[in-house]
Amino acid sequence: MEFVDLAAALGYAHHVLSEMAVDGIPNSPEEEKSVAIEGPDRQPVAVMSIRMILNIIQPSAPEGMSSGCSRR
Repeated sequence: MEFVDLAAALGYAHHVLSEMAVDGIPNSPEEEKSVAIEGPDRQPVAVMSIRMILNIIQPSAPEGMSSGCSRR
């Protein structure tokens, strides 16, 4: 597809990436979903991605308290 400017291409890329996310977000930090925007010379000028980032935080719990996971 051709767009009038980069902003229009980024808007469409955002829409496409949102639709891709409906199928499921990435399952691991190594996996990502991306949309590349190419210039007239077919070279990438921007890449928009969705990536899963997992930060495990283990605070030091006072003695007698568990620091396990809970489900709400």
